[in-house]
Amino acid sequence: MDPRSDRTPGTAEVVLAAEHLSVGVERVPAERVRITKRVVEELRTIEVPLRREELVITREPLSPTGRLPREVQADLVLVLHEEVPQVSVSTRAYERVTVSVETVQGQEVVQADLRTEHASVTVTETSEALRRS
Repeated sequence: MDPRSDRTPGTAEVVLAAEHLSVGVERVPAERVRITKRVVEELRTIEVPLRREELVITREPLSPTGRLPREVQADLVLVLHEEVPQVSVSTRAYERVTVSVETVQGQEVVQADLRTEHASVTVTETSEALRRS
C-alpha cells in the first residue's frame, strides 16, 4: 500500500533534514624521535709533581800527607732516577638515561556549522480570475 494514498487530496508533504555532528578519535603518528649518543672531547690539564735525582759533587781537600784511601776505585758508576708521569684513560659509567613514553590527557574544542532545514508556508492572494479557472 502506497503511503501517499492515505493523504487527503490537496495536501503536500516536505521531508526536512538536519545535520548531526559525530566526533571520534583517530590515533595518528605525531613525530619521530631518535635517541643518539655522542662523544664530546675535553682537554684536561693536570699538574703532576715529579722528582728526579741530580748529581751533587762535593769536594774535600786531602790530608797533607797526600795518601789515598785504600777503597778508592778507578771508575765509579752511579744510576740517577727520575719520575715520569704515567697516564692511563679508563671508561666508567656515570649516568643512566631512561626515555619512556607516557600518555597525557587533554581536551580540544571542535566546532562545526550544522545546517537544519526548516519549512515555511507562504500564502499569496490570487486574483479573482485565477480562482475561477
